[in-house]
Amino acid sequence: MNIVFWGEARQCGTTANLIATVGVLSAICPHRTSGIGRGAETAMDKYEFHFYDGGSALTERKRRMLRRADLVVVNLREETSCLERYVCMDWHLARRTLILLGSYCGDVKVSKAYLERVYRIPKEQVIVIPYNNEFHHAMLKNRGRTFVEHEAVAPANQKNERFVEAFKETVHFILRTERQIAAEKERKAYLVKEVQTTVRRQRRKELWNR
Repeated sequence: MNIVFWGEARQCGTTANLIATVGVLSAICPHRTSGIGRGAETAMDKYEFHFYDGGSALTERKRRMLRRADLVVVNLREETSCLERYVCMDWHLARRTLILLGSYCGDVKVSKAYLERVYRIPKEQVIVIPYNNEFHHAMLKNRGRTFVEHEAVAPANQKNERFVEAFKETVHFILRTERQIAAEKERKAYLVKEVQTTVRRQRRKELWNR
């Protein structure tokens, strides 16, 4: 499954959210394999979940990456300007989307209820990521994934627990999407098989009638 993390603007927490998601996935699904690549050309065939850091710029190459992804995780700040730019200009770029709304601002102007009321974005398609100072410092020390993997199993305090719960919700969304994709592929395979069977029967009938 190809999952691209992309941010509408700089400093939307794209890389940090990706690392936290992979860390929680590793903690709660240790039997599943995942890898992080910088671009679609990275060799990732050995992993079940292929995570890509799409950054924030929108080049033509990145547009193609977003269109081809099984799931695009859009990282937004809780600012109306950031949200409006995404909804008005870039909403159409992906087949399946999950929005991670970074709670970094003191004066919050955007919420899940606001997104649903104004833009008709379902609440289940939006996850609010609370700011966590300990994770921030762990990222500065290049220990972000280790911090999240530990806190996912035994959170040190309620703040860390709320932080990790947001990414557990993210992982469960990814797992549900994986199941949906598998069901769609099975359905498509079944329909193809039915068509092929019908064609073969028709051909046999035509030969019999000659």
